[in-house]
Amino acid sequence: MSEVVASDSEDKVKVIKSEVKEAKRRAEMSCGRMDCMQFDNEKNPTFKRCGKCVVKYCSRHCQKMDWPRHKENYTTLPEEGRRFATIVKYLASNPYLAMNFQIMTVFLFKLHLMNESELINFQDKPFAVGIFLQQEPANIVDFFRLYRRASIYDTKGPILGMPKIANVVVEKDFSVRDTLIWRDELEEAKSSTSWIIITPPIKCPLSPLEGDLPIHNSDKPIAGYLRFKFRMPTVGHCFRMGIVSQCITISGTAIRRAKEMVPLIIETHINRITFETIRNLSFDTLIEKINSDIRRDSLDLLRLRTELQEYERGVLALGAPPYDDSWLNVVFTRVTREKIRREVVYSIGAHYCGREIEGISKMTYQDWKTGVVGGLEMLDLWKAQVSEMQLTPDTDRHISKKKKKKKKKRQKPLQGSS
Repeated sequence: MSEVVASDSEDKVKVIKSEVKEAKRRAEMSCGRMDCMQFDNEKNPTFKRCGKCVVKYCSRHCQKMDWPRHKENYTTLPEEGRRFATIVKYLASNPYLAMNFQIMTVFLFKLHLMNESELINFQDKPFAVGIFLQQEPANIVDFFRLYRRASIYDTKGPILGMPKIANVVVEKDFSVRDTLIWRDELEEAKSSTSWIIITPPIKCPLSPLEGDLPIHNSDKPIAGYLRFKFRMPTVGHCFRMGIVSQCITISGTAIRRAKEMVPLIIETHINRITFETIRNLSFDTLIEKINSDIRRDSLDLLRLRTELQEYERGVLALGAPPYDDSWLNVVFTRVTREKIRREVVYSIGAHYCGREIEGISKMTYQDWKTGVVGGLEMLDLWKAQVSEMQLTPDTDRHISKKKKKKKKKRQKPLQGSS
């Protein structure tokens, strides 16, 4: 009886799997207009793409007929989607940041607390990590200039922006078909460069639940998705959520580092001042470490910095106090406030800019201290040095040059008259 049930379940899996493949193939080969039933030829494709978009049409007539529906996505999605897809590519392909993403995933699913059998069971289903990205100014002074309600329409000058991780959550929207698609992509992506593989993955025997895969002792990575979520503008000052997915594998090194709880050295840079502190490795401190390393890249070696858009400035203004949860984009403003409360760089920046903001705690000497003096004392000392530099040598030389020029102008007519 059990053999009959097993064979029936295997047949159902094969049928669903074939349906998924056929649906994907038909979607890729079909015309972009919903009412058109034309399909492209797989061997000799003739359909053409719509400009810089990914939608294909069988003819120009179908493209014109579909334009009223397609133009809403065409005007916002391609440009912002390509921009963030490029950011995600550089963000996830960097080896150093990629390892931190792996450790962050280990903490999120508590893989470092699982035994070998639990890890084997975990790898038999896909997992997804939702990462909310937020663009904010690279300069902390520009951040606090925009982080207030009065600056919602502030468009003064171009501002250099950078991505920051605002929040990380577990994504649970996986169906049976999603699992089957994940298995297909897992096999295809083992030899692809899009996978983040830094060290050899954990060696675990394949589970009998794999179905069509051979059952023997083999190597199989613990794999899943990083879903980077970002804001895109729409009509009516609302925001649409864009998602760029990136595959990730969890290495044995990431799990070992999470178990060892290696302390983190977090560096915070405010102009020319560097604050260093040692933190215990945890989920929150690791996110702060990633954001700190992105901010520390002043030379843009990670290639993550882009110009801050107007709607991204408005998001910072909407997230500033007084807090109002009636806004339509409450999800994005809430994660922004949580990130500001979580990371100490904003406490340093608020003290530097002379602002007291609700939700941002004040620094103390015990919170941030260096080898010589505390963070606040060093900041005050640096401010005093800057104020002294503004009154010496350069300004005096500048004034003396002006006086000499005036004297020469006065002496010229006297020399000419003689």
